[in-house]
Amino acid sequence: LDGTKNFIHHIPIFGTSIGVAKFSLKYKEGYYPFKKGYIKLLTGIINLPVLDELFFCKLNEGAYKNFSKIKVSSRPLSKALVATGFPFRLKHVVDKYLKSFKEVFLKVAGIRRMGSAAIDLAYTAAGYFDAFWEHNLHPWDIAAGILLIKEAGGEVSDFLGKNNMFISGNIIGTNKVCYNEFLNIIKNTLGDLEK
Repeated sequence: LDGTKNFIHHIPIFGTSIGVAKFSLKYKEGYYPFKKGYIKLLTGIINLPVLDELFFCKLNEGAYKNFSKIKVSSRPLSKALVATGFPFRLKHVVDKYLKSFKEVFLKVAGIRRMGSAAIDLAYTAAGYFDAFWEHNLHPWDIAAGILLIKEAGGEVSDFLGKNNMFISGNIIGTNKVCYNEFLNIIKNTLGDLEK
């Protein structure tokens, strides 16, 4: 379940997120660094039961919402609607995160906080959001969403532009138009949070 606090407080913005991956002790092309090895994402499913939205993807077969193919947006950062979450478990980084929030805020059309990284990633894959960033997430929060965005034509990385999202828990996901400019903002404000 992602969006647990929303669920507890009867806010209907929550869902389940399942990512299926293949594990390897050795690096292979297309694999992401993972604790004590590497993983290749094969399938992702994010289900939002109250909203009746099912997002799913399979490696090299595209991304879908309720059986209709989805693609990331093509909006530039200046017209982007961006999503994030706040590091509520790590209150000592809040000032740094708020600096990042301000820098993003000054460059985009709007920012939303839904309370579920899985939903933010799915909505970025579907083109509702144009970019997303968050710090210190768990692998189960992001696995399905990473593959959804990639299969929908988007870009995903950690705060330094690398593929260490499962190691650091830090992630950005965007359309291809926003990626470089958005990454530079996040790298300059939060890059030192990479482990």
